[in-house]
Amino acid sequence: MPDVLLSLDAAPAGDLRSKEGRSYFQWLIGHPPQVIIEIVSDKRGGEEGVKMRTYARQGVLYYVIFDPDDLLGQRVLRGFVLARGKYEPLDARWFPDVGLGLVLWTGTFEGQHQTWLRWCDKDGRVIPIGAERAEREAARAEGLAAQLRAPGAEPEP
Repeated sequence: MPDVLLSLDAAPAGDLRSKEGRSYFQWLIGHPPQVIIEIVSDKRGGEEGVKMRTYARQGVLYYVIFDPDDLLGQRVLRGFVLARGKYEPLDARWFPDVGLGLVLWTGTFEGQHQTWLRWCDKDGRVIPIGAERAEREAARAEGLAAQLRAPGAEPEP
């Protein structure tokens, strides 16, 4: 079972209260996930061996090993693309067939300040989570409200 998976154009395979609806069964969904991310927690996880081979056999296009403590001694973030049935190294900052990439981001999330793995756009800009979007929208709305309160000011479009 992967730590993180991304599957585009996948609908739940059943009622969300059922096991089938809450799990990713490739035979029910109809295709493998496009991206699998494995997070290394110790050297015994098999991320570079059995897991990598298994996901290649399943046809997962992109495979990522996120090793926050560099326990495997191969870099914190490594990406791979499936080519001719095997994974070849790829810059994890961009997955062209998915339209997303990954970036290491240092900041506060859920009250914890540390380095996080985040989705990003082609230019490496972090994709905001819901709370970040809400904060930006609130700041934008406050700015518009301040413009409207200013005497003789017209709001900017």
